[in-house]
Amino acid sequence: MGDNVVVVADSLQAQDEAISSGINAAAT
Repeated sequence: MGDNVVVVADSLQAQDEAISSGINAAAT
């Protein structure tokens, strides 16, 4: 169970980073 929580947190963080980089790419 604990491992699953870590995986979910990692995927959410990666998703946030992808969104942020997408916004940065669109802004330039």
